[in-house]
Amino acid sequence: VSYGGCSDYDTILVDVNSAPSIDFEFGLSCSGVATSFEYTGGESNLTYLWDFGDGTKSTSGSPSKIFSTSGAYLVSLTVTSASGCSSTISKEVDVSPRIQPGFAFTSVCSGHEVIFTNGTSYAGSDSLTYTWYFGEGSQSSLLNPTHTYDNPGSYVVTLDVANSEGCLESLSKIIEIKAAPVVDIGDEIISCAESITINAGNSGSTYRWSDNSKEQRLTVSTSGVYYVDVTNSNGCVTRDSVNVIIYEYDRVNLGEDMEACGSALLDPNAQAFVYEWSTGERTQTINPSTTGTYWVRTVSDDGCSSSDTINVLIDPLPVFDLGADVEVCDGAEVTLTASSDINVVAYEWNTGSTDNSIVVTETGSYSATLLSDEGCEYSDEIFVDVFGDLLIFERFVLHYVTPVTGRV
Repeated sequence: VSYGGCSDYDTILVDVNSAPSIDFEFGLSCSGVATSFEYTGGESNLTYLWDFGDGTKSTSGSPSKIFSTSGAYLVSLTVTSASGCSSTISKEVDVSPRIQPGFAFTSVCSGHEVIFTNGTSYAGSDSLTYTWYFGEGSQSSLLNPTHTYDNPGSYVVTLDVANSEGCLESLSKIIEIKAAPVVDIGDEIISCAESITINAGNSGSTYRWSDNSKEQRLTVSTSGVYYVDVTNSNGCVTRDSVNVIIYEYDRVNLGEDMEACGSALLDPNAQAFVYEWSTGERTQTINPSTTGTYWVRTVSDDGCSSSDTINVLIDPLPVFDLGADVEVCDGAEVTLTASSDINVVAYEWNTGSTDNSIVVTETGSYSATLLSDEGCEYSDEIFVDVFGDLLIFERFVLHYVTPVTGRV
């Protein structure tokens, strides 16, 4: 400083403190969920003042803030050092709309498909991802999944919903799975029987078969696919179906027990691939001549077996023999006798005689029919040739052989 030619000076030390370094970071910004903030300037011994842009403040170094509504918020942080120097920084925080998960479900019977309907609401424009936990170790990422519970019981079903920012909300519900009837009538039934009975089991339930019958059992005699719906006391319904194949083939029918004379003709009245008789014969028919019980078993081309048994009573025939044909001279008499070892109740000759013997004198065929007391008939025939004198001589000449030459 100078004045009137005189001058003087003085000095002062000024200490300029630097402003504190400032920055901050924040985590997921989801409405309704706490968002974490953290000062990252790297200095200590500071005081903090956070302004979250919605009228709320905080003096914590690492505060958490719940934004109740979505939107863009300008968040400011002011830090002040011990020397009183301050720094301020502001950042825009985009808070995502809150996800509101929701779902409903239908059928609650074991072994049946449960349909889950997603009812999640979200005001954001970005996409959502879904993770379902069905409470027994399985899960799904579908919007509206289906799931089958094999066993009855209580299960906690949880739906996690997340947006593209990573915001996640969860909802859990308890689902009660009722026991459904277990119905197993088979996949396929192949039978050689004329009819089969299908049993749906589950006694005490209600039934509806494919033919609208309502009994536990269904008897069918034709091939086809048959199904049944079984409803138990829980109101749960289970359907099962079976393919029935009934082979068509001729079944053996030997008829009623019979009585026959001499022998019987047994016919199974069935076309088959194999015939097997109790006698060991393998022909289609047999002719037994003794009293007894006979059976036959047949096997069709499809391998189906059929059998039948019959009692056969064989009455003996009144067998007799009139002998060889006879040649006699004219005027001779020939006595023909019909005699049998069994009791005969009637004789009938073609001459009209009903005696057991007749006398004939003329050339011709003579036959007799005998009737036993069991009603069995037997016939025999003989030819009687009566020659005159000339005919006898001529026959003798024709058959004479000279002893010397051996010529006729």
